[in-house]
Amino acid sequence: MTTTDTKVSDNTGVDGSKPLLRNSDYLRWFASDVAADTGDAIRAFAMPLIALAVTGSLSLAGVVGAVSMASSLLATLPGGVVADRVDRKRLMALGHGLGALIWISAVIIYFTGYLSTSVLFILAAVAGFRGGFFAGVSIPVLRMLVQPEQLPRALAANQARDGTIRVVSGPLGGLLVAFSVWFPFAVQAVGHVAAWFFSVSIKADLRPQSGLGEGESLPRVTEQLRAGIAWLREHLALTLLLVIAAVVSLASNGVLQTIILALGALGEHGARIGIVSTALAVGMIAGSLIAGPLASRAPTGKLAIGSIMASALTLMPLLVVRDFWVILTCVGLFGLTVPLFNAAASGWAIAQIPRTQIGSITSAAALINGGLLPLGPLLAGIGLEMVGFGGTLAVFIALEAIGAVCMLFIPQFRRLGKPSEWNLEPA
Repeated sequence: MTTTDTKVSDNTGVDGSKPLLRNSDYLRWFASDVAADTGDAIRAFAMPLIALAVTGSLSLAGVVGAVSMASSLLATLPGGVVADRVDRKRLMALGHGLGALIWISAVIIYFTGYLSTSVLFILAAVAGFRGGFFAGVSIPVLRMLVQPEQLPRALAANQARDGTIRVVSGPLGGLLVAFSVWFPFAVQAVGHVAAWFFSVSIKADLRPQSGLGEGESLPRVTEQLRAGIAWLREHLALTLLLVIAAVVSLASNGVLQTIILALGALGEHGARIGIVSTALAVGMIAGSLIAGPLASRAPTGKLAIGSIMASALTLMPLLVVRDFWVILTCVGLFGLTVPLFNAAASGWAIAQIPRTQIGSITSAAALINGGLLPLGPLLAGIGLEMVGFGGTLAVFIALEAIGAVCMLFIPQFRRLGKPSEWNLEPA
């Protein structure tokens, strides 16, 4: 793919001149994601500590996280196909309704005394499947509510949101699980209830645009899946980027899981462990403040590659220094780089996907990008028991650095210009 001075355009019917803060449906979508993600972040941070408390094993605690991620990946492709065929507003409401039901059930299970290791595995698998199935709805909805050139700023706003959530989710999640296991489950349920309310209040027509002519019918599910995968094969630069990003995501997730499990095994108080997540959040918030404007003006390829290189460098001191405050500093600096990569690379990737196939293609892309994520908690737990803290971190940091170098060998992405210069195919 080459860069030109062609102005980004899209036949969405969305007023590209309208600022995001004046787009009421975008704000409702944003609020829905905030509510769901806040509950999820608190519960997700607490989950390794809950698993460690229930199972009494670092390895089993890592397996619980792996099971959740693996079941999420299994549901990703079918969820994306459904997102291209069914009213997305209804899907958002159904997904959040099921989420509330799952975690209310978890609270009941705890109080009835049935929260065992096997039940925790079942909860992780069911919740992961729900998350993966309905994860393919959010981005297609965003794509329908904003113009392509607004995506970098919208995604940067997402990073600011995620960072703000992490500021409170770490300490609060650690404090809640220290008080009682069921509290994070309850917070997750409340988050889904609030997200359901905001999602059903969106006024825009969120039914998928099929692109079919009069008298034509939707393709079969298998054909739709093949079409999405074929589109990715035709766009090799994007597919290679997804594969490399999968390695980087594994490394990033593994570093955080390693730190959390190691501190938990040392007997650190949950609230103190939560400060690690807060440090990451502060870095992400700071990065998000500059990510939107920078991603709109800087060459996308150079910005994305540079940010991944910087993220690997920020983690290097952890190989030789184990001081808690050094860990916080490194994690915070790492968080600073995350919004820069996401605003640049993710904005470019999402903008070039045809809206008629966005559910199936983004789900296929998520399957590639997240295919290695289940190995993060698994390798963290096993690595800590076999080679210790330093050895486990060294593996993940090496993977981060390898991913950064590999991105340099995708010339179409490396030479990519700023968003106004993206040469996008008709949607």
